Amino acid sequence: MKEWLCTMFSKLKHRLDRKSKRVVALLATAILLCGFTGCERSTIPDGSEISYSETSGFDIERIRKNVIVDGQAIEIPIKLKELPKDWTYETSANRFAEDRCHVEVKDKNGDLLFSCGAENYKESKKGDSRIFDAPFENDKCSVDGITPFKTTREEIVERYGEATSIKNFNSKKYEGWQEYRYGSLEGKTSNDWNGKCLIVTFNEKGIVDWVTIVYTD
Repeated sequence: MKEWLCTMFSKLKHRLDRKSKRVVALLATAILLCGFTGCERSTIPDGSEISYSETSGFDIERIRKNVIVDGQAIEIPIKLKELPKDWTYETSANRFAEDRCHVEVKDKNGDLLFSCGAENYKESKKGDSRIFDAPFENDKCSVDGITPFKTTREEIVERYGEATSIKNFNSKKYEGWQEYRYGSLEGKTSNDWNGKCLIVTFNEKGIVDWVTIVYTD
């Protein structure tokens, strides 16, 4: 009986060892695949639903890296020369700040994707200009899962908590609109903004109309 039990235990151990090796091999393969895909910029097909981590709370470092524009993943800040190759851009000097410029970013068909502000601007090296103030105003764009014309005020508060500051619009055209700011931002206008901030603008129905990332050193 003792000899039979030893034999059965030996066979069972051998099977488990073989299975363990298979599991380890599969895990190693999966880790390698994740590593390779994580090194490339991702492209999201048109019409796909983009879902990010369910991590809540305001974190500008996470948010600025989770930007999707027309199916392309980008980060803010980003140099103009680092934008996707099939996009184009046009710059115009900012008469209020010598080292900043206004930029229009367009898709391969020449359609406007977004307008933004860039810093470190030099006429001779436009490609080195770095986008630091990026408002996204159409549903081709999303920032950390926030999509213009879809995401609600309640969803923003649930995810990020109470805003650092809230601004109520006073003009009749924008009656009932609000601007929520998360993070720090100095300066009165985008011409002299400095800081790291997420700005979410809601229409009178409490729906996101546009969302802006400002990120300067």
